[in-house]
Amino acid sequence: MATYRFVAWLDEVGTVIATEPTIDLLIERDLTITAQYEETVPVYQLTLAPDKTDYYTIENILLSGFLTTDGTPVPGVNVTLYRNDTPHLITTTQADGSYLFEDNVPVAGYVEYFAEYVVAELIFRSNSLVIRRPR
Repeated sequence: MATYRFVAWLDEVGTVIATEPTIDLLIERDLTITAQYEETVPVYQLTLAPDKTDYYTIENILLSGFLTTDGTPVPGVNVTLYRNDTPHLITTTQADGSYLFEDNVPVAGYVEYFAEYVVAELIFRSNSLVIRRPR
């Protein structure tokens, strides 16, 4: 899903006439002008938060977050949860961009979690969470 941003108006030889998308132009001869655009890469924000910070032997860890691009929710895409750099669970974002990883039984000791979203060969990673569970 490419998006584009206006850069400039150029004349026949590539000289910049203006850098605003709307211009007033007095034309006194045949003139070809070209609108120059550049492709922009959307910036995705991926967050991850636990439902609490201390866990006991049989409790599940609920990890949730949001996926947005330029403040707009991104629904219906897969987000992968990693546990100690290994893919652990996959879930799908909801209409509001939220996601939830359930049935995530903690392991003893310190565990690092992060979420990842991949689009068009770009990898967007959430903040890391280190959660301690008593042995």
